[in-house]
Amino acid sequence: MAQTWLFRDKYPRNCWLVHSTGYQMTAIEQSLVTIHDIATENLGTLCISQLYRPLQVPLNSERFESSRQKADLAASILQEVGIIRHGGLSDALAKGLLTDEYINGARILALNLTNGAVQSYVWWVKGGHDKLAETQRYEEEGLQIGKKPAHSYPWFDDETSTPTLRSPKFAPSPPNNYYKGWWTYPYFSCALSRWLVSYSIAIPPSGRHGLRGFISVDIDVSMLRVNQCDALPYRFASSSSSSQQQLLRQPTVRRTTAATVAVSYDMESIKDLQAFHSSHKCHRASMVCDYRQPSSEPTTISGGKLLAGMISSSSSSSWSRGSYQCLCKRGYYSLRHPDGFNGTIMEIAWQEHQDNISNYYTDVFKCLPCAPGCDTCTGPEPCLANYHWPFRISLLTISIGCACGTFVLLCYLFRHRRVKVFKVASPIFLMITLIGCAIMYLEVSS
Repeated sequence: MAQTWLFRDKYPRNCWLVHSTGYQMTAIEQSLVTIHDIATENLGTLCISQLYRPLQVPLNSERFESSRQKADLAASILQEVGIIRHGGLSDALAKGLLTDEYINGARILALNLTNGAVQSYVWWVKGGHDKLAETQRYEEEGLQIGKKPAHSYPWFDDETSTPTLRSPKFAPSPPNNYYKGWWTYPYFSCALSRWLVSYSIAIPPSGRHGLRGFISVDIDVSMLRVNQCDALPYRFASSSSSSQQQLLRQPTVRRTTAATVAVSYDMESIKDLQAFHSSHKCHRASMVCDYRQPSSEPTTISGGKLLAGMISSSSSSSWSRGSYQCLCKRGYYSLRHPDGFNGTIMEIAWQEHQDNISNYYTDVFKCLPCAPGCDTCTGPEPCLANYHWPFRISLLTISIGCACGTFVLLCYLFRHRRVKVFKVASPIFLMITLIGCAIMYLEVSS
């Protein structure tokens, strides 16, 4: 009996989270390396032997909830009417999905139930990022009639290779949510030169015999940014869909007044890939991370551009590792980098420290504590006076010795006050003078 192939959320709540902190950190670091390779065009044969480069961290798909609902609706329609009897309907549904603001491509496949070969397919893409962008039909070499779809597609996997109906290509579903399909991990497409995330749904046949349908939509996520600084996760359920879309279209603006802090936070945090929050390499005890928008100029390497012109500055410049600066906290300073440490350099130094190549990360790229009593400083100079104890002890000894000698003279003068020499010089005046000298010596010693 043919097995009904539906992507169902059968996993417990903790499947939405990574199973362990160590695995999560490894996945984040490997994904950051992939982003860095693509941003610096250090890809080697990526676009020759490997057309897609997926990450290992999921995307918060709640931002594209309306797009997912449209894909689920299209899948429900095809499941009701059958994909084999209405070939024109598949074409119309695929083109209709492109009217969504975020859906960049839509494809519907009719697969043979016995061997999984492609019976027919439609694939439509649009060139721009708005609803009025021109759509065109896309012909793909990996989809050939009579053959199975290429296994390299990040948005497709069949039940033959994944009998548990849970492919590692797809990210875990959010808890307490029922999805008809699965979201992929974000991936870079060489053909489109964009970062994409796909939502795929398998449609079971209407009976034991017939064709199994498969629908998938691509969403361009190049406008999102890799912010590795500390930030609170944005709650998409707290705002309406229309307001979310409006915030995504607005440029990042830094607010300075207290009345607009919350608005600024929403505008900036909604663009972040939240999986990369707190993945910066600043020393957390002495530094604070400050996100900086990366330069829009294309990066080159000494060997020439490997993917010249592939990554447009307008769409993928925010996908960059180390787009931050490590600033010294209050009470710390750095003589070599008073304006902060570049995040890219910190990433390299951290990796070299992990690989036991150098200790620059712990010995050089760090902020030093200010001298005692200093709230802020620019160097090791003390804010409080430092006592020169040998000099002070020597001066104290001389002063006390002189004061004691003055009292000795005072006693001697009082004992011999009737001597003619002392009597002529007024013994009372001389004793007052000696007492004043003793007081002066004692003030110096204090």
